[in-house]
Order: sequence, then structure tokens, then C-alpha cells
Amino acid sequence: MQKVKYLTRPIGADTWLIEQHMLTSEASAYLIVGDEKAMLIDTGLALPGFFEAVGGLTDKPIEVLCTHAHLDHIGANRLYNKTYLLEEDRGLLTLQTTPDYLAGMVNSAVPGIARWLLKKEMTAILRDTTAAGSYEYINDGALFDLGGRSLEVIATPGHTRGSLCVLDRENRRLFSGDTVCDWGILLHLDWAASPETFLHSVERLRRMVDRFDEIWPGHHKKPLPVDYLDDYINCARSIVNGTATYGRRQQAQYAKYGRVLITVPAADRKQ
Repeated sequence: MQKVKYLTRPIGADTWLIEQHMLTSEASAYLIVGDEKAMLIDTGLALPGFFEAVGGLTDKPIEVLCTHAHLDHIGANRLYNKTYLLEEDRGLLTLQTTPDYLAGMVNSAVPGIARWLLKKEMTAILRDTTAAGSYEYINDGALFDLGGRSLEVIATPGHTRGSLCVLDRENRRLFSGDTVCDWGILLHLDWAASPETFLHSVERLRRMVDRFDEIWPGHHKKPLPVDYLDDYINCARSIVNGTATYGRRQQAQYAKYGRVLITVPAADRKQ
């Protein structure tokens, strides 16, 4: 089993960042606590120590809201009694927790020594991801009242068809999952939406910037200023209108603008 270190730190009143650091990956989850209950946004890969790290932050009952159904965001769902996910990612959840699919993904995406380290433990961990607890599939605009604190679900299809962002209304924070990260977004993966759809998603977020002051993503640097949305919009527009120039990252082609890049399936590349 890989050695895992979880770092927890407050980012505001009754709001915590939980960062998972291990040899082959990093991921972030967020705990938002109201007067009556708490919401955990994403659950990482859930290697040993995650449940204890989160549990030490509050004695309120905890529910889970996943920004999308990729493996590195759903690993500890099985440890909680209630998990919410957008309806559009229902099929992806099934796909991502299928042993054959999991093994193929690790084989194709992870380098040699890391593959050897990950394969057995990942299969064991994710085999039971949906075994316990109850899933409830929600839609765009769903609202959660935590007691004196409300969270709003904003559907942002792109990285997956069921990707979402979470708006902490009272505290003006947007939790973006993988929709907005500091270096880029992957649209070449299974279950991703089209560049046109992703463009609509980030344009929608841009129209809402009077409601949040900063962006807290699922990976990498955080928080991000809201003007990252402008780079994503310009990059996605260049793909859609055929003016993008492309590079290659591992097995995927990408377009780049300013601080961000977008990987693109060959079928969506326009020249």
C-alpha cells in the first residue's frame, strides 16, 4: 500500500480543504459545515487515513456531493450514508467501477512503476465504491440547506457529461471540481462532453461571476482568480471556430490559451 499523507487546513469559517498527496497522484476534497450537517465535496481515492482526517473536523452528520464520477473523486463514497451525483454521470459511475475498465485505464494511463504500485490497491479500493450508502441522482440547480448555509449545484458538462460546480452562496466560493483547474481540462476521455458543450459551461460560469470571488478546484494550485474563466472561454472558442493550434500531451492533442490548455479528441479537432 502506498504511503498517503492528508493535509487539512481551514480556508474560511467552517470550511476545510483536505489534500491527498501520494506518489502517483494528488487530489483535493472540501468539507463545508453548516449548523445542522456538513457536505463533503468529493472523496478522492480514499486510501487509508481519509475517513479519519475528515471525521476529525466536525461532529455533524456528513453527506457527499461529487463534482463528477471519475475514480479520484469517488473513492470514499462507500464510507458515507448519502452521496449526490448529477444524473448525467450515472453511467460513468458504473463504468469507472467495473474491474476490467479500471484495469485497462490503469494500464494505459499510468507509467510503469506507478502502474505496478497502483493496480492491486486501486482494484481493491474501488471494487466496493458503490457497495455501501445510498446514491441520489440530482439535476442542475439542486439546493442543499446545511443549516444557515446553502449550496447550489451548477451543471457544467465538459470533463464529464455530469460534471458540476458547487456555489457556496453565503461565502461566495465556487468549488469547481475538474471543470476549472489552473493548467487545463481533459476533454479526450471517455464520457467527456464536446468542446462546444464545455464552452457553454464556462460561459455560463462567467455570467455568474458577480456571485463568487474565488474558485477552489479539485487539483493543483488553489484558489484561482475568476479571470481563469476568460482563458478557458478563449481556448474553447478557438477549438470550436477552428483557429486553435495544437500540441501533444502524452496521448492527447491539446489547444492552449494563456494559462490553460484543453485536450481534444481527434474527431473534434477543427483546422
